[in-house]
This record gives sequence, C-alpha cells and structure tokens, in this order.
Amino acid sequence: PVPALPHEAAVLTPGGAAAARRVAAAATVARPGTALEGGRGGEGSGALAAGGGQEEEQQEQEEDEKEDEKMEVLKGYASAGDHRSAKQLFSELEQEGLRPDVAAYNALGRSFANAGHVEGAIKCLEKMKANHVTPGLEAYNNILRACDSTGDVENAETWFQRMKAKGVQPDTMSWVSVISSFAVAGDMDGVVRWVTAMEEDFAVQVTVAVHNNILRGFASKGNIQGAVRWLEHMRSLSVAPNVHSFNALIQACAAARNHQAAVKWFESIRQEGLEPNERSYAEVIQAHNKAGDSQGAVQWFNKLIATGATPSADSYSAIISGSAQTGDAAGAAQWLER
Repeated sequence: PVPALPHEAAVLTPGGAAAARRVAAAATVARPGTALEGGRGGEGSGALAAGGGQEEEQQEQEEDEKEDEKMEVLKGYASAGDHRSAKQLFSELEQEGLRPDVAAYNALGRSFANAGHVEGAIKCLEKMKANHVTPGLEAYNNILRACDSTGDVENAETWFQRMKAKGVQPDTMSWVSVISSFAVAGDMDGVVRWVTAMEEDFAVQVTVAVHNNILRGFASKGNIQGAVRWLEHMRSLSVAPNVHSFNALIQACAAARNHQAAVKWFESIRQEGLEPNERSYAEVIQAHNKAGDSQGAVQWFNKLIATGATPSADSYSAIISGSAQTGDAAGAAQWLER
C-alpha cells in the first residue's frame, strides 16, 4: 500500500489553492496498473485515468473560483468596516482547511481599522505572528488607523515604536494616523510633538492635506479653539490653508452648535481668495440646525441652491431634521419629497 500524503492546508490567496493541489498531485506515487506505469493497465485504464484527470482539473478550477469569490467578499467587508462579518467569514475559511496568507489577514485587519476597533486590529496582527505569517506595513497601519479613529494615543505611540523596532519603516499613513489620533483626543501638544518628529525624522514637509486631517480631528470634538490654533500653526509653517481647511473649521463650529462662528469662518473663505464649495454650505446648514435655528438652515440651503450646486444628502437631512425638531412635521414631509 502507498502511504497517504500528509494533509497540507491550501493558502488563501487567488490561485493559491490550485498551486497547493498541483504540488500534492505531482508528489503522488504511481500505483501499479495505472497509465503512469507505461501501459501496464492497458488502453481502458489509460482512458479512465485521462477522464479522471479532466474531472479533477475542472473541480479544482471551480474550487479556486469559489475561494477567490470569498476573498473578494472578505475585502468588501473590510472596506465597509464590517468586522463581525469579516471575522466570521475568516473563521469559516480556516475551518474549510485554508491557511490564510498575509493578504487575507490584512483584509481582516482593515475591517477592524475602518470600524475603529483597536483591540480587533491588534489581535489580528498577533494571530498573524502566532500562525507564522510575518506582519508588514499594512498590518501595523491597520492598528494605527484604528487608533486614529478613536483617539487612542497610547496604543498609537506604542505600536508605532513596535513597528520600527521590528524593522518595518513607517510611511506617511503611519505618521498621519498617529498625529490624527492626538488631534482626535484634543491633545494639541502631542500633535505638535509628532508633526515636528515627522518633519525631522521622516524628512518630509507636512502637506496641507495632513494639516487638514488634523483640523478635522479638532472639528470632530467641536474644539473650535484647537482648530483655530492649528490654522495659525499652519500659517507659521508657510502652509496656505485651502477651502477644505476652512470647511473643517466650520465643521468644528457646527459640532459646538455655534452657528454664528460658522458663518464667520464661511465668510473667511472668500476673504482668503477661495471659493466655498457644497461642503462649505452644508456645514453652515448643519451648524444652524444643531443650534436649533431651522429658519437659518433653510436660508443657507436656499443660498446653496442659488449657486447652482446640487445639495448633498447631508444638507437635505439637516433641513428635514431641523423641521422635525421644531415640530413641523408637514415641513419635514415636504423637504423629504424634494
């Protein structure tokens, strides 16, 4: 009797399962009486072997397609930040005997990152190491991006240093994620410290896009003072703010329910020689709505319409929400119909 080959789990990567099966097939020892022995089995057995080979090849192709489809579904869950579905699918793939590769782990890690689930992203990286899959830049960045979303500065600093200790060089995303985590936490001193470190250690000029991410961090907390201070810091570095910078300031005013300050910063856009965009109006509308000034929100909505721009769903939602909050059910219904 021919000893059975040890079971080898297929690698979960496009075409990986087929490669594993081909290796196993090539290693199979020919049994007496088969076509592999040069005709001992006769023409009939040779034809049977050929037919069986075609069936196996077709079956392998079908299995490969199913595995590739599952990998695409996993990526979809990752993009949506649906870490629960991603984790469940990942477990199912393991139960089917597949050995996830670095791409599969990174997709799972992205699902946690996009959901702001720091613990999940960390566990994903630890599981990679436990299964002898070497974490790379994306695995560490998934943790840092999750920290960015939640303002988890402690883990952001810890894992940034760990990736460097492992010889994984941080990229722009790594630095920006750590900086943004401090911005979200409202730690201005930490932001300044990390921006300075990025300019010195990473040897790059921090772009206006990075500064805008920091401004949005302050905005998400309704920290108008912090956002204004950072705008001044940008100017001190000779970084000219753009319309997105001012939109972040207006967003901070909206989060703080200060519609008067929102209008002031909206007017600053044109004073800087820039043109407001749809988002500029949308944030002012939202500021009036959150301040309980539904009439002001409608006025700014009409100003937006007058520019010829198409209002976003956020702008409509703000108007509908404002009408509902003031008890104007009929008005809310009319806006919903529009």
